[in-house]
Amino acid sequence: MPVSPVSQDGGKTIMKPTIIAIMATLLLSGTGMAQDKAKKDDTLDKAGTIASQPARDIGLDKDEIPPVLTKAVDNPYAAPAERRLQAAATAGIARRGYMRGLASAKGCKIAPIAPEPVARSDGKK
Repeated sequence: MPVSPVSQDGGKTIMKPTIIAIMATLLLSGTGMAQDKAKKDDTLDKAGTIASQPARDIGLDKDEIPPVLTKAVDNPYAAPAERRLQAAATAGIARRGYMRGLASAKGCKIAPIAPEPVARSDGKK
């Protein structure tokens, strides 16, 4: 009568090949996962290259920052201050013109806008 291998050594004969098979599966699956990860990284790099191609075509991907933007970073509140100054100067000119118009309408004597340069006795300006 044939004797089964399980009954003689308590199942150790069947467990050795099973353990070896499980270990081999785990070891080989790790290398397969590493290969998949490399493929995914390469795919993401290609996708990034493809997505940024239009920017490279028209020159938007340059690393050089324009000097105007660099200046704006140094003093971000200069532009609004310059705009307020320009607006105040423009408003002053408009007010002066308005006042001169009122004075002229009332017949007042109006001083010239810019005084005439005074001639020097030595002939120089």
